Amino acid sequence: MPRASDSAFSDDTFAHISALITRGEPLAATLDLIMRRTCDLLEVQRAALFLIEEPGPNLQLIAASRGLPEAPVLRPPGIGVEGWVMRRGRPIVVVNPAADPRFTPLPDWDDTLPPEAISVVAAVPVRSRSRLVGVLSVADAPHTHQETPSGHPLSNASITDLLPFLAVLADLVGLALENSDILHHQDRRTQLIRLLHTIAAIPLSESTEDLAHTITDQISTIMPADLASILLHSPATDELIAFGGSETPLGLLQRERGLDHIPLATSGPLLQVFQHGTPLRLSSADELAALPLLQVIGIQSMLIVPLRNEQVSIGLLMLAATRASAFSDDDMSFLTFISVRLGYALHHDTLSDELAAAEQARIRQEERDNFLSIIAHDLKNALTAIAGSSHLALRKAARGDVTYSQKALPVVVTKAAQALQLVNDMLDINRVDAGQFRLFMAPVELVTLLQEEVEGAQGLSTQHSVVLETTLEAVEVAADAHRLRQVLTNLLTNAIRYAPEGCRITVGLSIRAAQAVAAAGQQAAEQIPEVLITVSDQGMGIAPHDVPHIFERFYRGRGEYVASGSGLGLYIAAEIITQHGGRIWAESNPGAGACFSMTLPVRRSSPASQ
Repeated sequence: MPRASDSAFSDDTFAHISALITRGEPLAATLDLIMRRTCDLLEVQRAALFLIEEPGPNLQLIAASRGLPEAPVLRPPGIGVEGWVMRRGRPIVVVNPAADPRFTPLPDWDDTLPPEAISVVAAVPVRSRSRLVGVLSVADAPHTHQETPSGHPLSNASITDLLPFLAVLADLVGLALENSDILHHQDRRTQLIRLLHTIAAIPLSESTEDLAHTITDQISTIMPADLASILLHSPATDELIAFGGSETPLGLLQRERGLDHIPLATSGPLLQVFQHGTPLRLSSADELAALPLLQVIGIQSMLIVPLRNEQVSIGLLMLAATRASAFSDDDMSFLTFISVRLGYALHHDTLSDELAAAEQARIRQEERDNFLSIIAHDLKNALTAIAGSSHLALRKAARGDVTYSQKALPVVVTKAAQALQLVNDMLDINRVDAGQFRLFMAPVELVTLLQEEVEGAQGLSTQHSVVLETTLEAVEVAADAHRLRQVLTNLLTNAIRYAPEGCRITVGLSIRAAQAVAAAGQQAAEQIPEVLITVSDQGMGIAPHDVPHIFERFYRGRGEYVASGSGLGLYIAAEIITQHGGRIWAESNPGAGACFSMTLPVRRSSPASQ
């Protein structure tokens, strides 16, 4: 299992884990780090995370402080302290677990903590999106060498005292799971848009079979399916005929068994969807009993959505998988959306402006629906880091160590500022949507403003060099100084957050001529100068597939360089610059840093030096 780097973060565990979650690091790596840090911070010998195995009801060991055993570890419902916590939804501490019937030991796969040596077990529930999804448990043996500052071995009672602390770590697990879902949803939306563009770009001259092959191949790369098939109705034979089944083992088997021609009258659920136009999800062998021919080739779950043209059923779009409960509600929504466009494309009809507008409206509605959940997730991320750092500071202070408070307070201040920024971003978005986002324009001297912002950014980090490079002594623009500072703060904070230590961050300022549009009756356009402001770093850069999207509302890239927080900062920055009459864009080469550029019109009476 890959491990997220945790060097130099021993005293800033919660801030570090919070940053990993925000960056969208691989889920397995983040959970692995949380398990190891749980052992370090609570001074216990083992931490283990159980999550509900899809489709349930068992719990499966997903992460552990010393790695996972080769064979999967499953907990049937109600077994062990983990099962007890899942049933009741509350924490538990078991002292002398060998004598407690609620305790079922884990396999000792690494020979570090045999079951008979365990003296205490504690477990807390893990929740994601307010739903109970798993259990975080710790186990410990009598401490023979590890002592507290008072000189006494760590007592079992200390574990009970640390239950709130363990709950904070469980909250971090829940946040990591939520963020993984958010990123998955973002990927799905991006894939949906690409697939819609692919369908729209298919030449009208392409045959139905070639078109179907193109679509099913695209869907197979996006959806968790072993088979994607377009079934068109043949009125002559009253059959559903498979066109362009995906080139997968299951797709080949479908054709080998002659299951690419299915009599409609005996097709059970397929007939139901075709006649009534209601999508259907089948998640188990029992639900597929009416389709024995498809069960023969190992299908355990299906998604079926209608293909219609002007309210007339013309066929079905079907996904199948060889595992039970393979498809989610999100998959159903995704496939239904695709089927609307595909129904028109199969009959070579161009989508009307109304349909295209409806698609865009649906995407915008989806963004709005996710807005509060994204904001809530990021607020919980910041507040959990605050709670964790505070708990740890209090614990160390109770044991005589007050030095950690000096390290915890900056984390608390930083995370509180992030929470406040999220609230401000939310208010700004509401103003944009309501048409009430206003600028208060006044003459602004840019060289002074940029120098102040550079000095402020340098104060945020002693590990980076932040400099202003310009040959100008003064240049004046008409701007809202507060909003302009907001843009610069966002760009500089991102650069500091994601650039490696020792990296140079450069703010540039220059004047260049911009060609204005000629007014009616004029012979030539007037040359109006504009200022160019750049913020560049020498970090890892932005992934090429992220660059076109980073100014989109709610877009959250991942990895080394991402839009911070809710994914609103750069969107708001673009709105601010656009309302100033300027432009903003980003350029990046992976491994060579990123450069954000923006332009603003220069005041005609500007005292800019040449």
